[in-house]
Amino acid sequence: MRCTGNGARSVRWVVAGKPFRDTFATGALADNYRSKLVIAQREGVAFDEACGLPEPMARALNARPWYDHAIAYVDVKWPRASAKHRTGIAEALATVTPTLLPSSRGAPSEKAIRAALYGWSSTRPAATPETRRPNWRPPCGGWSPTPLTCPP
Repeated sequence: MRCTGNGARSVRWVVAGKPFRDTFATGALADNYRSKLVIAQREGVAFDEACGLPEPMARALNARPWYDHAIAYVDVKWPRASAKHRTGIAEALATVTPTLLPSSRGAPSEKAIRAALYGWSSTRPAATPETRRPNWRPPCGGWSPTPLTCPP
């Protein structure tokens, strides 16, 4: 644990020869995080080489559903986007999302999924992703894919 100069503390560690570092506002937070890393190492938990975290922590970090990620992206970009850019955002998300579905078993056609995404979910900002979910599912006959996670 090292002091960064402004009172913040950083924790540094190495996984498979690759150095990692995380910074915390206080020494107590940094020490708690370091303790989690040491405990995971002592228990023989595998570390993810890409992010340097123990597998359970890495899974939790990457557990955001794709649909929530896509909606958050639309909400961030929408206010400042021109009409053409908004169309491009909606088309891109409607094209990419069906390819990320884990299985097509019981799913509606790709055209129906694209229509639901393009027609409503990825074209109108809302307060939360949950407010869009009910409107996304009915056009697809009530079918719902398993939660998709964002790639690391």
